Amino acid sequence: MTKRTRMSKWQFGLAFWRQDGKCSCGCNEELREGETDEEHSVPFYFTGAPPDAIMLRGHHIAKTAKDKGDIAKAKRRAGITGQQARRARNGPKLKSPKRKMQGPQFDKTLTKGFDGKVRKRNE
Repeated sequence: MTKRTRMSKWQFGLAFWRQDGKCSCGCNEELREGETDEEHSVPFYFTGAPPDAIMLRGHHIAKTAKDKGDIAKAKRRAGITGQQARRARNGPKLKSPKRKMQGPQFDKTLTKGFDGKVRKRNE
């Protein structure tokens, strides 16, 4: 994966002109100096491309949180993380126990009838 890059002044100006000075999230708020962040319209994980949009800082934080979920979902579906990846890496761990369960032994000579009373087993 490539290293993240910043927008040049020319790219920033072009994005600002393309967006008519409004936030790229769709809220149509005016961009204010000092309160903006560069943003990838498609998460960097998927494209590796430089930022191509400008957002207000508060909206950028919310979009980044959503992007993290999208990236995690893509990794799960690709088998990079999640249960399938763990099983491929470690093998199935759900095996039967090697020894019998330990606990108090029951008296095999007694039985409980349908009436709830305990009596000697008829052999």
